[in-house]
Amino acid sequence: AAGGLAHEADAASDVENRDEVGEKVRKAGARLPGMGQPDVAYPAAFAGRWKATRVLAGIELPSGEGAVDPKLLEAAQKRKDKVEEFPVRFIRNGDRVVADREFNAEQEELSVNKQTVDAQWRASNPNVLTLTYPTGGVTEVKVTKRSVTMADDARGVEFSEYSRVAAADLGGVPEIGAKWVRGKFRLEEGDSKALGIVLEYVLPGDRPDPKYATMKLKYRISLSKDGD
Repeated sequence: AAGGLAHEADAASDVENRDEVGEKVRKAGARLPGMGQPDVAYPAAFAGRWKATRVLAGIELPSGEGAVDPKLLEAAQKRKDKVEEFPVRFIRNGDRVVADREFNAEQEELSVNKQTVDAQWRASNPNVLTLTYPTGGVTEVKVTKRSVTMADDARGVEFSEYSRVAAADLGGVPEIGAKWVRGKFRLEEGDSKALGIVLEYVLPGDRPDPKYATMKLKYRISLSKDGD
């Protein structure tokens, strides 16, 4: 357990202290012709079903409390330091292993927000995820920039994604936002466990630079193999 915590701390330190979202990722994104890589490819051993244990470990307000949506901030503060558990799945798409974003989004909403949503996503078109809520509201998340680096030993992956987010209540006018997500995952204990750290930057409107972030969330994630 101590070794796992040490690796997790190393991953967190690596992502945060080398937080290249504002530098490396912007440069990489600028070189990408459109979407960049077709999707985040995970190590082959990720294929299958896992139990995710996630903790929102940190909340930062880079632009000050007055710049963030009060409802988003309140929701984040209620979740801080609480353990969230939900199943996640990784699937094969040709010779790549990718996250099943449809399944994962539905399970996360059910576990964390206690609501059933209808998610639509296809591995053949992985850049668009659409969520329809019980109220009739719809949120579309569209990835427009992506950078992925597989570890030299093929047991870990680091990635970043910039997404445009359009959300609308039933019959309402869509509100446009954006987010940067930067993550790092690595297999531990053979292939039965993986540790990860994810940083999410909430951006106003459609401004892709993290320096404009209104909120930065830090998640620590542990994945345990749950069988296929």
